[in-house]
Amino acid sequence: MYYQNHFDLMFYPYPQVTTTEQGLSVDNRRVVVVSDSQYKDYIQKQAQEEILVLENKLNRHKTAIQDIEQTIVKLKDNAGLLKPAEDSSKAE
Repeated sequence: MYYQNHFDLMFYPYPQVTTTEQGLSVDNRRVVVVSDSQYKDYIQKQAQEEILVLENKLNRHKTAIQDIEQTIVKLKDNAGLLKPAEDSSKAE
C-alpha cells in the first residue's frame, strides 16, 4: 500500500496544474429547494439540538460552581476561618 504525505506535495519539484489554471471552472455550489414547512422543521430541529447542547453546558458549569463552593467551605473550615454559627436561644 502506498502512503503519500501531503506535506511532501508542497516541495514537489514540478508545478501542479489545477483546473482553473487550464481555463476550466468547476462550480461546486449546490442549490437545494425545500418547502417552507420543511425549512421550518429543519430550523426547529437545529435549534433543539443547540438548546440541548447549551443546557448540558449550563448544567456542567452549575455542577462545577457547586464543587468549587464546597471546596471553599471545606478549606475555610479546615483553616478555622469560618465563624461559628450563633445559637438563636442565646440571643434571647
